[in-house]
Amino acid sequence: MGLSTYENASVLVVQRNDRITAQGEGAQQQHRLQLDANGTGGGIYYLDINTGRILHLTVSQDLSLSITTSGKVSHFRQTTKQDFALAR
Repeated sequence: MGLSTYENASVLVVQRNDRITAQGEGAQQQHRLQLDANGTGGGIYYLDINTGRILHLTVSQDLSLSITTSGKVSHFRQTTKQDFALAR
């Protein structure tokens, strides 16, 4: 994303975007299971130009999950956001 300042330090701001798609199947005892997952996520990194250390990181994820067992579909959705900062 470019150069910026974070807490009086010169930083390089880097953005990461990702996507996940997963499918699987198996069994739990006599029950057949099917799993479908789709999601997106990303992160914004604030890298100290002088040291290369990550000073701050914000990550997010949005995930949709469907589980099918015995012909019944259950839908779940999870959205997360986390902030990390370097302890000084």
